[in-house]
Amino acid sequence: MTTAESNWARRAGAIAAVLLSAYHLVVLWWDFGQTGFVDLPIFLAHAQRFLETGELYLDTVDVATYGPTAPVYKFPPLFGMLLLPFARTIEAGDLYVHWIAHLALYLVAVGCAVRMFLGARGATPMVIGLILALNFEPFLETVWRLQVELPILLLLLAAFAGIRFRLPWLTGVALGIATLFKVYPGFLLVYFLVRRRFDVVLWSALSAILVTLSTVIVFGIDQNRLFFLEILPFLLNEPPLAGNTSNVSAARHLQELGGLSPA
Repeated sequence: MTTAESNWARRAGAIAAVLLSAYHLVVLWWDFGQTGFVDLPIFLAHAQRFLETGELYLDTVDVATYGPTAPVYKFPPLFGMLLLPFARTIEAGDLYVHWIAHLALYLVAVGCAVRMFLGARGATPMVIGLILALNFEPFLETVWRLQVELPILLLLLAAFAGIRFRLPWLTGVALGIATLFKVYPGFLLVYFLVRRRFDVVLWSALSAILVTLSTVIVFGIDQNRLFFLEILPFLLNEPPLAGNTSNVSAARHLQELGGLSPA
C-alpha cells in the first residue's frame, strides 16, 4: 500500500468512526426523547408553584423532603428563575424545546472544546476527542434528566477560554454564574486563590452578587434565605449511602470498597 493509499484509508476510517459515533449519540438521544424525562417536569412544577403561591422551595427541611432522590427543586434560585417563562404553560412541547436545545448546545460545546484543547495538536487528537465526546455517557444522563450540567459545561468552557486568552473577567463571570446554577463549580475558585489570581475571584464574586440580586428581586429575600441558610447547609451535611449514586463523594466510594460507615 502506497503512502497516499494509507493516508486515504486512515481518513476514511476516522470519518466512519466519527459518523458512527454521531449516529450512536443521536439514536440514544432520540430514545430518551420518546420515553420521557425525569427531573425537568419536577422543576417546572415547582416554578409553576411559585407563580401560584409565591414559594419555590418547600419550608420543611428534612430527609423526607430534601433527602437523596427526593422529587423537589433543590438547586439555587437561578435555574428556577430561568424556568419561569416555561412554567406558565407546562406542556410536553416545553420539554421538547429543552430536549432539542440540549443536543444542539452539547454539539456546540464539543466543537468548542475539541478546537480549544486539541486543535493545535493535529488531526488525530481532534478525531479521538470528538469520538469520545460523541459517546460520552454522562451527557446522555443529562438528557434523560434535563438538568443544569450542560449550562455549567458551557460556562466552564468560557472560564477556560478566559484563562487561555487572558481575560480574567470572562473566567470570573463564568465561574460566578456556574456556581449559582449548582454550587460545586465554586470550588474551582480555590485554584485561583492559591495562585493569587484575585482578579478572577473578584469578578466571580461580583457576578454572583448581581445574579443573587436578580433572584432576590424575582423570588424575594425569604426564598433566597431559605435555600442558602437552611436547604444548602442541610444538603452539604447529607451522609453518603452505599449503592446510592446521588452522592458521588469520595466517602461513598470508601464506604462501598472498605465497608466504612459514614462516621
